[in-house]
Amino acid sequence: MSLSKHLLTIELLKKSCEYKYVRTMLIIVFFFIFGYVLSQKYYLGFNFSTSFPEKIFILEKKEVTDKLKNGDIIYALPPKNDYVPDGKMVIKKIVCSPGQILNVVGKDFYCDHNYLFKAKTKDSRGNSIEHFKFNGVIPKDHFFIASFVPNSFDSRYFGLVSRERIKGISIWKN
Repeated sequence: MSLSKHLLTIELLKKSCEYKYVRTMLIIVFFFIFGYVLSQKYYLGFNFSTSFPEKIFILEKKEVTDKLKNGDIIYALPPKNDYVPDGKMVIKKIVCSPGQILNVVGKDFYCDHNYLFKAKTKDSRGNSIEHFKFNGVIPKDHFFIASFVPNSFDSRYFGLVSRERIKGISIWKN
């Protein structure tokens, strides 16, 4: 190969590498911008407990809380308690909503006279645990949230969750 062809090949390789570098940087910048834009309305939630079989959730941020209804899977800060550290969120399902009648008979929970589940008397470590006691209409802007897993720590124990403590609603799960 002649020197001029060799130099031309080297020059083309340099341009090719520069192009690949610029292209890679543009792709990275695009994904950062795309991620930032998405993070304004959505965030990724992870479930490390046994409350739900799904472990990854895409959650729409709080603006949707005016649309909440029974069956929605939500991401919320529970009321202060001895089991969930302050600031740690839980993923639960809304099972009884404002205006519905929540009754607790013994350890059995009912929403509009439909049986939901039973509270436990011992936690997963064998310690005694008190359950939430309530009989009446769920007040405006409050929700009873739970998981149907027997050892779930939910509204059966920490009570109703106010709308302002709900930070997002699941729009996708896996």
